[in-house]
Amino acid sequence: MDFVQALQRLNYSDLKLQAQDIGISLATLKRILAGKNISKQTEKKLTAFLKTHIHHAKLYIDETFLGNAGHTKRMNVSCVFATSSHTFNNFKNTLYPFGWRPGDEVKAAGKNVKVVSQVLSGTATDELKAFYTTVETQYHEVSELTYLAPYLLAALDAISVLDFASIDNFEIVLDMRLEFNADSLVVAEQIMQAYLPLLGCRVKHLQLTARNSREVIGLQYADFVVNLSSRATSQQLTAAHISYLPDKPNTRNQELLILSGLYQRLWQHTVAPETNVPVVEPKMPTNIEYLLDSIREAAYQERNSTDREYFGKLKQALKLCVDKLPKSAQNPINQVKGTEFIDLEARACVALHNDLGMIKLKRTHFNSIKRLIESK
Repeated sequence: MDFVQALQRLNYSDLKLQAQDIGISLATLKRILAGKNISKQTEKKLTAFLKTHIHHAKLYIDETFLGNAGHTKRMNVSCVFATSSHTFNNFKNTLYPFGWRPGDEVKAAGKNVKVVSQVLSGTATDELKAFYTTVETQYHEVSELTYLAPYLLAALDAISVLDFASIDNFEIVLDMRLEFNADSLVVAEQIMQAYLPLLGCRVKHLQLTARNSREVIGLQYADFVVNLSSRATSQQLTAAHISYLPDKPNTRNQELLILSGLYQRLWQHTVAPETNVPVVEPKMPTNIEYLLDSIREAAYQERNSTDREYFGKLKQALKLCVDKLPKSAQNPINQVKGTEFIDLEARACVALHNDLGMIKLKRTHFNSIKRLIESK
């Protein structure tokens, strides 16, 4: 592996920070970038680092309905993660021995399941990872994302398993459907940009698009994966290097809550300010919903801050609010990572989806939490 080229592609602005992330000294990093010899131990650290810090990657997503497409409520969704433009060369050469051009498409539908399995098992490379999961065909928790939410959930599941620390340029490519529109794709892209840091994955540039599979070879590979997912045995799926992502209802519900919360924030900060309707300042309520909404807003405003003192106070304010919720409501909130301001925003989003009307706070307790929030 050309470590120098791989490290330079990551575009770190601070070599000291890059050395720290790799787990080596700044002097050692400078030796590497100068093309000097390195130890086996340093080479192992570099290899491990580069597996989780990616310069360019794409995630191709396709679906197959489980049953009659007009009536079924469930579908399988495939996610194919690729880190190189050459990832699908073997696949192209197998399906198109005389060359592939955009517009050419061979579908997996109707082909013998053994043939589909053999094509995938013979063309898989180390530069791609293939997954599938089962989701609902629609989710109404976020009205703007009714048809897109299933694909976002599948993408989040795949990215969680891949466990990357950072991706400089990341494109999520969906197979085009009539139900997708430009506005909803923009909303989905913005929400994913906000969600990925909650998974511990920093993405500098994210693009979410819907394309015609005839024009994108990666979507054709995803078509073979999702077709096989609904017909093959577990042995055939393993041979084709396809991993199943279990449908965990509790995790899905939590993801939907966060998607909904992030959408509310997006609407509040982008849609609402553009309207010409005058904003009337409401009287300040003395309830937990007001406090949670204030925490969510404060965390959003501080999302790029390094003020750990205020972070601690805001986290304490959130804990005091969450402690007032039923135990069953506290668990999914506390499962969300809580080490950055954006995590506190996500926790507050989840908390706000509970029935808060019956929770009463004493004036002194309300004021003490409010002081923590306003201590900045």
